[in-house]
Amino acid sequence: MKNLSETVRQESAALYRFIDSVIRRCSEIHEYPVYTESSERFLKHVKELGAATKEFLKNFPASTEKDKDTALSKRRKLSSVRSGWENLHEYLQAALEADTLHVPTSLILAIQDQINRLEDLKELRFTVFHSDQVNYLQLPPGTVKEAADELADIVQGRRFPLSLGLIGMPYSQSEGFFLNCLLAHEMGHVAYQEVYSPDVTTQIESALEALEREVGVLDDQDITLSLDTLKYWTEEIFCDLFAICLIGPAYSFALIELTGATLLADLPDTVVDMFHSFTEYHPADIARFHLHLTLHKKLGWWPEIEKISSPYVDVLRVSETKSANVRIETTTIPERVGDERFLQCFWQISAWLVKFVPRQVTFASELITAYRDQSDRICESFRQAVVPSTVVIRGRRVHPDPVVLIDAAFRFYLEGIPKLIDNIEEGDPTKVESRSWSAERLEMWALKAIEDCRLIRRAENQYGGRPQTRD
Repeated sequence: MKNLSETVRQESAALYRFIDSVIRRCSEIHEYPVYTESSERFLKHVKELGAATKEFLKNFPASTEKDKDTALSKRRKLSSVRSGWENLHEYLQAALEADTLHVPTSLILAIQDQINRLEDLKELRFTVFHSDQVNYLQLPPGTVKEAADELADIVQGRRFPLSLGLIGMPYSQSEGFFLNCLLAHEMGHVAYQEVYSPDVTTQIESALEALEREVGVLDDQDITLSLDTLKYWTEEIFCDLFAICLIGPAYSFALIELTGATLLADLPDTVVDMFHSFTEYHPADIARFHLHLTLHKKLGWWPEIEKISSPYVDVLRVSETKSANVRIETTTIPERVGDERFLQCFWQISAWLVKFVPRQVTFASELITAYRDQSDRICESFRQAVVPSTVVIRGRRVHPDPVVLIDAAFRFYLEGIPKLIDNIEEGDPTKVESRSWSAERLEMWALKAIEDCRLIRRAENQYGGRPQTRD
């Protein structure tokens, strides 16, 4: 019994030392590196949770000598605490690496501003961490928040802030702009889970009830599999549509670039490939682009998009017909239902989402109007290698809305790079290295313009119409 008690003390001390080294990383942050306010909240929470855990461990070995069962129970609890901190450890370094010099801060804050315009989401903030995956992600349940809350319950610490969403981006894109428009989708996952999931789930359940009236009552396992699959697919579609309502066609173009979907524009209609496949967790890309097109037409973006000469636009255009050739590649569909009838459920719910999401995010029309007025002037500034923080529209100086800048920058990226190369450097605009170099410069200018316009608008709001200046 004495040896068992000593083991508990030794293991407690080892874990105490490990946690101390972890939270020391959070304490070493002073003037540099600099983090966004939301990232500082996350790191502060980890530090507080570490302090609470250390305090818990100080008295933990007490009473282990009472009996063997007590000692074993203590060791199991100690194992749970260790497991929780191992989980947090995995993501802490990724968050520490995502300081303001290594994430597109102005773009992230611009998207967050849009989300905070929604009454139900006005307090929501986002912490970005780096990922080694060439993908964007929102932390799923069971990772940081849940691990932190389980720890807090054990050590009597504070639970994770409900209004803080955690999203990941590829570390290689830390200074990028265009692909990082995909962050709007990941933020959508947080918004969905915080607010919109109950309404969407009700619609899914209604569609399944209609299905059962046709094919007969399904057993519990088939119902669970069907419900889970539709939830996965529907959440992805919700987040796509949410992102479009937030930042417009830039999101569609970013997804097309990430997936390499420009192939779709040139493939015969009869070809069915990976873009047409529904998997267990994701709907087919061609189905997503079809719904993008449907929403762009509904909102009024399409007349502006179709003017752009780019294969990215062609992908949206061909999705209207090619989305009919989809297939399901998952075993979660009940055999008695069949793929065709199950897809009907998906399309039915998606048609409802195309109406539902714009009723929640209602400011698309004002952005389209501003884009129509300002995008030509913004693109002309980019062509001249000028950061378009201010443009002149009908004789009036205008500071463009960050979303307008995002979409105008993407438009110029798709069709204006050769003009930029001709204007600022010698050489052939068909050279890959020239196009890459110019695109990087365009990303820098776009991010700078967004930052400038956010600061100008904040100053205008603070000082009643115009920023104060000093003589």
